[in-house]
Amino acid sequence: MTSAESIPVVTVQTLMGEKGIEHSVICLQSVVRYSRQPVRFNIHDDGTLSQASYERLSQALPGVTIIGREEADDHMLPLLRSYRRCSTIRSQHPLFLKLFDLALSGTGHLYYLDSDILFFRPFLGLFDPTYPLDALFMKDMREGYAVRPWRLKPFGPISLASLINTGIIYCKRSLIDLDFIEYLLRQLSADNVFRTRGQWAEQTCWAALAERNSSGVLDPDIYKMVQPVTTSLTETTVAVHFVSTHRAQLFQMLNLQRDIDLEPISVRFAPARTCTAFDLLLSDVKARSLRLPIGRLLNAQ
Repeated sequence: MTSAESIPVVTVQTLMGEKGIEHSVICLQSVVRYSRQPVRFNIHDDGTLSQASYERLSQALPGVTIIGREEADDHMLPLLRSYRRCSTIRSQHPLFLKLFDLALSGTGHLYYLDSDILFFRPFLGLFDPTYPLDALFMKDMREGYAVRPWRLKPFGPISLASLINTGIIYCKRSLIDLDFIEYLLRQLSADNVFRTRGQWAEQTCWAALAERNSSGVLDPDIYKMVQPVTTSLTETTVAVHFVSTHRAQLFQMLNLQRDIDLEPISVRFAPARTCTAFDLLLSDVKARSLRLPIGRLLNAQ
């Protein structure tokens, strides 16, 4: 039997800001608690973390490394000097630090977790370099992309993988092609929705990279996206992603965390399929209908 001391420690990257620091500490501690593989965190500061938060994270997460925004800029700006659009959007949208800073820094594979994913029971295999894929992501509940349907092939120049959510990312760093991303940003900038849906801009780029490579999505019964009516978990639920609009539910579900000695749940995933123009159109229509009173009522049933 392999002793715990012989299991290599894996470095997991995350991006964090001052907003939601209470949630972040709880979530990252839950990863350490339930992962059967020893974990240490490499935290990238989006530029808003306070000195008090630096100290708190250092105390809460033994072995953590925190990379400040100025340090990251010193490293990344020379790398992106020849990529004007990449450099500009990185400076405008903190989420693009995931695509550039985290993916282009370090060696080996990228293991990334958003700091608002709470783990509920033991797990293994999430940080595994032997996946037969170039990339693996959470599975979203909708096509959360900053592009209009008619911009997708065969009507337009863009191809996306379906239902990619970047709360969890595994990828080979060779997946990050700056020439392609620069081209993609030029195409996406022609679509006004790329600006109005800025929260999905970075995710859209990941979905385009995923479509060009072998990629998969995690089993959504094991790694869930939170919903307004989420109040219970199944026996196999490992983690829930508490996206910002529903983050208050995290504290309501802390009592559902399970015994650390339970049998760990292994990773299950399926190949990512292509997002068609019809998929994106249907997803947008459904999202709009849920904002209407009757849609909210039906969704709560």
